[in-house]
Amino acid sequence: MLDLIDLTPELSVQEISKKFDINFKTASSHLRRLIIAGLIMKRSQGKDIRHKISERGKNVLTFLRTLE
Repeated sequence: MLDLIDLTPELSVQEISKKFDINFKTASSHLRRLIIAGLIMKRSQGKDIRHKISERGKNVLTFLRTLE
């Protein structure tokens, strides 16, 4: 999910759930945990909430990519 949001910032929960072919509640739950951890930031855009990776999230993603 971090990788997707890094490559395609400003996604809504609905767009993320479609990309992963998971239900809305599951995507929302995962995003909430990432937000609490400080890896994802959110902002309102009308009715939608848009998500993008935070600086901490970028650091974690960079680290994870070194493990591949």
